Amino acid sequence: MTTKSKFYRTTMLMVALLAVAILTISIAPAVARAQSTVRLAGSVPSSAATIPNASPASPTMQMELVVRLALRNTAALDQLKRDQQDPSSPSYHQWLTPQQFNARFGPTQADADEVAQWLTASGFTVKTIDLAQHSVVADANAAVVSRALDVSIASNGTKFANTTEPAVPTALASLIADIQGLNNTFAVKPMLPDHLQFGPPLPAGQPGASASPDFKTAGLGFGFSPSDFRTYYNETGLISGGITGTKAPDCIALAATSDLHGNAIGAFNSKFGLPPAHLTKVFASGGTPGFNGAEIEAALDVEYSHAIAPATPVRLYIGKGVNDLQDAIHRAVTDNACGTLSISFGYCGEPSSFFTGTLAPIFSLATTQGQSVFVSSGDQGAAGIVSNGSKCVVGTSQNINELCANPDVTCVGGTEFFPSYDPKNRDTSTVHTALEAAWGDGVGATGGGESVVFTTRPSYQLGLGLPGTNRLVPDVSLGASEANPGFYIVVFYKGALRIGKAGGTSLSSPAWAGYSRIIAGVANKAKLGPFNQTLYTLGAMGSSSGLIDVISGNNSFNGVFGFSAGPGYDETSGWGSPDMTETLISFLGGGSAAPTPASLSAPKNTQIADAGDLTITNTSTSTLTVNSVTVAISRSAIFKSLSLSSGGQTVTPKRNKTMVFTFSPPISIAASGGMATFTLGATMTGLAQAGTPSSTQMVGVVGVSATTASPVVENVTFEGLPTSLGTITLSH
Repeated sequence: MTTKSKFYRTTMLMVALLAVAILTISIAPAVARAQSTVRLAGSVPSSAATIPNASPASPTMQMELVVRLALRNTAALDQLKRDQQDPSSPSYHQWLTPQQFNARFGPTQADADEVAQWLTASGFTVKTIDLAQHSVVADANAAVVSRALDVSIASNGTKFANTTEPAVPTALASLIADIQGLNNTFAVKPMLPDHLQFGPPLPAGQPGASASPDFKTAGLGFGFSPSDFRTYYNETGLISGGITGTKAPDCIALAATSDLHGNAIGAFNSKFGLPPAHLTKVFASGGTPGFNGAEIEAALDVEYSHAIAPATPVRLYIGKGVNDLQDAIHRAVTDNACGTLSISFGYCGEPSSFFTGTLAPIFSLATTQGQSVFVSSGDQGAAGIVSNGSKCVVGTSQNINELCANPDVTCVGGTEFFPSYDPKNRDTSTVHTALEAAWGDGVGATGGGESVVFTTRPSYQLGLGLPGTNRLVPDVSLGASEANPGFYIVVFYKGALRIGKAGGTSLSSPAWAGYSRIIAGVANKAKLGPFNQTLYTLGAMGSSSGLIDVISGNNSFNGVFGFSAGPGYDETSGWGSPDMTETLISFLGGGSAAPTPASLSAPKNTQIADAGDLTITNTSTSTLTVNSVTVAISRSAIFKSLSLSSGGQTVTPKRNKTMVFTFSPPISIAASGGMATFTLGATMTGLAQAGTPSSTQMVGVVGVSATTASPVVENVTFEGLPTSLGTITLSH
């Protein structure tokens, strides 16, 4: 071998070794980067498996991703939520604005820039950075998306979804809460039964019909009008007493995905004797989606929220496009105009990360702003809804509406009942007498069960002996059956205004939102914050709180075995349905003599209700000795304290449903006409702000005869309030 050949071979070997070294150096960091990633947990939609004829997505398929930036200081945020509900905290009911929320808990510009730089370096084109929306929006084709996120994407040319969890750099993992745009197989569904009843077109210029309980319309049979609804749930006295909800600038926000013919609302009000609704449309996505099948939902929401709180203006937040409902919810919260928000929809086909990373921060903002959010539990019973790859269909296993499982919202279930009528077909039933059951009439059933997304049970559900470890739904209920009894609406349907007979938890939720404005009006506070902590305190008291327990029925549906109603909390009706007057009083009083629970503190001022004297005349021939007097209270939450005075003694025992006033020494009443007078005093919590008389009088009893063998029993009611608040029975 020549020297030249040796040199050539030696040179080539060195080049080869150098190339290997360079290759090793260049590959090693890439391997390190690949290992330094974190999978975004819960980000694969179940609907990915439902795409027909799916194959790997075309590399050239264009995709728009929305990276949702995570909130900061979440421990401090959780503490603030608790403090805002704690009357002893300086932060109690000190609500934030969206700007204050984002300054304390939203992502920073540096966070957004860091995520945007990573996307750009990975081949994306960053379109917008929006700190208010907590988002970075970027475009790329499927090849770039798959490579940058190490994610597999399946498609059939129309529908697509990620079949694996996307990976993000470990250094950025704490900044990223969710990535939207990896699938288009999700859908939203109004929580209405699939088969509604409609009558013939309303004649032009038809005068308003009577709103009496015996109202019915051709082809639909008997159903509930707004006046029936008020009568049944004991709101009539409140309305007639001027308690009709908060006034502007407060409002009821309703999420919608269709435009609404306003003349339907006018016809509903005219037909059923309601005042005009102050309705404002807000197009949350920048334009109208037009009129579509969700218009019935919009009409129902407006009509029954207005029927329950006729003085409160209504804002209909209407979204359009692929994220229509999300846009509507987000705008209703960030506008921060309304004290309450109702959402009568459910999602199907979205991954868990959507509920925890995209929607949960919106509801956290609503909570810290003091907004009360109500969401329908669903109309497909324990089966719930799932995606078939293009739309929502009834499930074949247990599912819940995860939208209503967020711990910051009140999930509203549904009931059914069979009204009673007098000979003139006038309704005589009430929530106390009609024996409500969990809704399950064959057409639909109340949603309920255990969340698979929210795996930490909220504090208000702890300590109650409830099954499982995750969030349970619903929290409360209201009437929902389209058939039993069914609820009248007016909608624009098939080219004309028509009366329909509807139901669903999409009626229950806006009705509860309206009811929240009744409570807020009495409390003289537009912002009450989340309701659940107080509702759970009231529920634990039993039906004496005004939340009437539902103990029969179940939500099995579509062959899916569900849950049964029973005493106390259950996954069909929550804590039950409200007697609106009695629940109002209990809610204002906090429901307990213990420190007032979260949602509403007892007002600092109280009322003293003087009892008329109860005089006992001893008609027997021997001395009557009264050692004690027992007071049985039918609605104990009304009172902060009770006292009984006689013979110079005043006794004030600890408040309870049954209170024993023991006198020491005993009160002696002489034989043959001797008398003793007992004066009952009551300190009442709240109501002073309701526009009621400053001095509420208790009706007493004078000159009652008694013998040693016959106890004195007398009912005592209150006067001067819009309705009776309870009964005290005295015996000795």
